[in-house]
Amino acid sequence: MSVRSHETHRIVELLRQGTSVELVGIRWSGRSEILSQVRSTLADLDYIILNVVGTASHSPLEALRVALPPAYRRAVAEEGGTAAAISDALARYLSSGDSVVMIDDADLLDSASWSALIQLHRLLRRPIVASTLRRALTDPDEHLLIKAAHPVVQIALEGLRLDVLHSLLDERVDGSLAPSVSARIHMDSAGIPGLAVALLDGALAHGLIWRSGDQWVSGPALWSDDARGAYESVLYSYRPEIRDAVELLATTGTVEVTAAWALLGADLLEELEDNQLVRVTEVGADRRAMVAVHPPGLGDYFRNQPATARRRRILSHATDRLAHESSRLDTQTRALLLERLRPAGVPQRSASPTPAPLQLADVPAVSRMFTEAFDVQVGVARARWQEEGDPGAAVRYLGLLMTGPSDPREIEDVIGRCSELFYGTSRDHEAELTLRHFHSRWLLSRGADLSDVVRPLTEKIPTGFAYAEALDTLARAVRWELEGVTPDDERVLAARAAAGGLGADIAGVLLAACHLVSGRIADCITVLDDLDDELRPWLRVGVVLMRGLVLYTTGRVTELVDIAAAGAQRSISALDRIGFACHSYLGALGHLALGNLDEAQDALAILLTTGISAKTLYFSPDRAVLVLMAVISTRAGHESAASGYREHAAQIAGASDGMVLSDLRWTEAFSVAVSGATEVAAEIFAEVTGDARRRGYGLAADLAMLASLYIHYDPELAAQVADQPQRLGGPMYAIFLEARAAAHAQDPARVEAAARGLRSEGMATEALKYFNLAAHLYRDHGDNDRAAACREAARELADTNVRRTRRDRTAMLLTPREREIVQLIAADMSNGDIAAKLVLSVRTVENHIRNIRRKTGASTRGEIVALASTNKR
Repeated sequence: MSVRSHETHRIVELLRQGTSVELVGIRWSGRSEILSQVRSTLADLDYIILNVVGTASHSPLEALRVALPPAYRRAVAEEGGTAAAISDALARYLSSGDSVVMIDDADLLDSASWSALIQLHRLLRRPIVASTLRRALTDPDEHLLIKAAHPVVQIALEGLRLDVLHSLLDERVDGSLAPSVSARIHMDSAGIPGLAVALLDGALAHGLIWRSGDQWVSGPALWSDDARGAYESVLYSYRPEIRDAVELLATTGTVEVTAAWALLGADLLEELEDNQLVRVTEVGADRRAMVAVHPPGLGDYFRNQPATARRRRILSHATDRLAHESSRLDTQTRALLLERLRPAGVPQRSASPTPAPLQLADVPAVSRMFTEAFDVQVGVARARWQEEGDPGAAVRYLGLLMTGPSDPREIEDVIGRCSELFYGTSRDHEAELTLRHFHSRWLLSRGADLSDVVRPLTEKIPTGFAYAEALDTLARAVRWELEGVTPDDERVLAARAAAGGLGADIAGVLLAACHLVSGRIADCITVLDDLDDELRPWLRVGVVLMRGLVLYTTGRVTELVDIAAAGAQRSISALDRIGFACHSYLGALGHLALGNLDEAQDALAILLTTGISAKTLYFSPDRAVLVLMAVISTRAGHESAASGYREHAAQIAGASDGMVLSDLRWTEAFSVAVSGATEVAAEIFAEVTGDARRRGYGLAADLAMLASLYIHYDPELAAQVADQPQRLGGPMYAIFLEARAAAHAQDPARVEAAARGLRSEGMATEALKYFNLAAHLYRDHGDNDRAAACREAARELADTNVRRTRRDRTAMLLTPREREIVQLIAADMSNGDIAAKLVLSVRTVENHIRNIRRKTGASTRGEIVALASTNKR
């Protein structure tokens, strides 16, 4: 499959316009694959192509002589093989029709060949496409096309998005690859396709990934020696000083930029950054600059190498440098670095705060930082538990294990010992309360029956236990979470919340949750405002989650996105994994509501990559995270990735359908809708709504009804929820419902007004869709002036979206291939049929549809057909 189809099509278009292209990327980034695709496309267009490969071992001009067709090579030989003969043969060959020069590894091409090609370019005006290794520009004579030819566009190859990489890896296994596996590979490879494939293939060969049912899953380790060669090929294209610097940073782990300056010096650190061998990312609420190796898997590469004399030399030199460094580092930072530089044993990993997933390029590095911190925290907590063995140490250790990818046997061992040692006998009643709570949540996450799940909360409770009523509250909450909320239960909670103390705090938090999931937002806010600010951490994070959901349900989505981003930064600074999970989930919900699919996916990528879990929370968002990813992937056109997320979500046991977007049927409804069967999708949402109402989950029911209207507008249903914006969503959702009604009525003026309202509410992607629809309707009514005005408004929004998602301006226009796919969709062809007709893979067709949706705002196949015509050149 082609994972770089967007870049391929863009390069072909530029070359056909006579513009040269320089393709820049690190090893394994797909440069050669793109050149191959471009070559194939141009050959189909009858272009004459000169294929030149740069290799450092070639003698002068030998690369050009080899690139000539046999007849031209014979002519060169007959003329003595001189430089003039080669240049003359090249000129005759390239002048015989439309032609392009393609240079793979241009940075390795000999100077004589390079000079000859540049002279031919200036003489014949034939475009050149050259692939170049991403390097710092240290040699003024280095062969860079952008310095030698004009006009030139430079295209830098970044890592693939998580959903695109998942599709690539999923295609390599027989069955379905668990999204958690592809997410971890995405972290270690930084989304670089060749590295990702090497990691997957090596893990498969060594049994680190195995088949469980229809999915391929993994254990805690993915590194295999088979991946060593891929990382070495990245490293050994650089000089020894660069390799030493990378090894040093991989050994020390993530450090602040001031520490990296002290270890390496500013010039060497900047050279590493220019070569894309480190990422410098701002961290936490105070925006500290942190440095980590890139791609992050380099850390595994070096940590899995034996402690060599070379390693000891590097560490010794760094230690000496720190001993003389006094201007930049405080005493604590210097001591921490010196501890990590100790040559004995496995290098310790960083426990410093880690950065937030605000940018796609930072996701792999940030994920690695979280993983490093988790390893350190678990090691410390385990040592304390083994040494002290008291309930407080058990709470810390067990609570931490349940937030990440831990061995279930280790968790069950701790739970078993706690149950035997502390239940009914401990003097630390609060620690015992917390341990019983964790025990119950663990059983729930393992799919235990309700009777078993409540047993730790109801058995072996001694007379005089200080929190007996709180245990009963928690036991009741499990039933509310799984079976539904009842008014009687809420009366019990309200009485207990008024009593004071920890038990009252627990009852108050759960009462607020019951009001929220029941759809009584005002009551939820009242209870939240009455809660004590000094809540225990495992209660406080639940309040954070509920306050965010209040913003979401009242339509204050832009505010939610900002608060979630700030909260994620604070959680990173504090290494608060559950807080980070909640803020990431809230941020993704907000971005999805605004139509920002890429940002919504980025908000969740680190959770999937690191395995961060919030299973200790009531109404945990763990399954909702995967449902969200499935919905995002479906709307973005990556149904194969969505299928993997659906399967993974189905394996999350014990999650409540009362949580926003936790019901698995949301994924089914969106999958059906994008195929065009919107009425069937509406029927699925009707089932979700009915089930939620019967169980007292009013919020889930209300949101399902709104989603149904988004997918398939039904005037009767709209009439039933006419008052819904007054109790759910506010003006934002009122404008959304008006947009759907206007579209249903095919009234161009109403649609245009709704589009402007959506734009004012920050829903740029939705506004783009309705401006496009208004232009389509105005054109059908013969009002070309209004149609042109709406098209211009749509183009401005598309341009804004392109800048936001860091893509080129030209991406807002549909490519010829995308317009062709639109026509085939209009002919009612499936993705498989389109792939067969165009001789593409289904994954490639999905990538094209993803781009079409992003550029037009269309959500379904029907909307693609109706709207894309307004985006023609």
